[in-house]
Amino acid sequence: MKYRLFVHAIILTTYLGIQTTPLQAQTPEVADQYNQQAEILFSQGQFQQAIETFQKALEAERKNPTPRAEKLVAFTAFIGFCYFKLQQYERSLEILQEAIDLAEKHQRQEDLPDLFSVIALVYKYQDKNEQALLYYQKQLEASRNTKNNKEIITALTSLGGLHRYLGQYEEAIPYLQEALTMAEKLGDNYSLANINWEMAQLYRSLKKPQEALVYAQKALQLSEVLVSQPLKDPNSVEEQHWHRAYFHSLQN
Repeated sequence: MKYRLFVHAIILTTYLGIQTTPLQAQTPEVADQYNQQAEILFSQGQFQQAIETFQKALEAERKNPTPRAEKLVAFTAFIGFCYFKLQQYERSLEILQEAIDLAEKHQRQEDLPDLFSVIALVYKYQDKNEQALLYYQKQLEASRNTKNNKEIITALTSLGGLHRYLGQYEEAIPYLQEALTMAEKLGDNYSLANINWEMAQLYRSLKKPQEALVYAQKALQLSEVLVSQPLKDPNSVEEQHWHRAYFHSLQN
């Protein structure tokens, strides 16, 4: 199951203006409808109301004759992420840990990389970078266990980027280099643009301007290619990200 938590703030804007409605029967459809309503509220920035509605979705799912494990994990994780958006970090971490416990209980190993990544993000926003590194490492290990190459690249890039931010340049290089090699093999231009930009920042910090320029030019070239192509998926956050990033670079 993929449920990139940042995705919903962009994807669901087409639903703006739809109001929540009372739901009666406790069926899988009821939980899904509450979930849809909660996502709409999330996209509108109404995070407290989203929490309440995600909780209704979770309760409805629990009352189903055969609760769906992926939904139990997802609804719990979304609640945790809403608390993060409200800057209630301790509560967010508590709920996200509950989501991890559910994923492990129901053997949803494929959910763990995303959950670890979000916990790392919560710690990072609090400047608790050692804890963030720990959970990015957990994300990497979980991604390797599930053999999800995209997740592995994401985790490697996050680890390299955070080490670079902390001035731990020698630690950053192996992570970013491995991510770069994997992304090149996959032909993943979105990841390649991001990694090349991280490498450019890294070598700039190391006061190696020639190497920094090479990576920066690669990142820019990839970004130009990405934004010159029509969006394959209008709901793709990655595609929209690179369109925004490129046009922002032109203005600065």
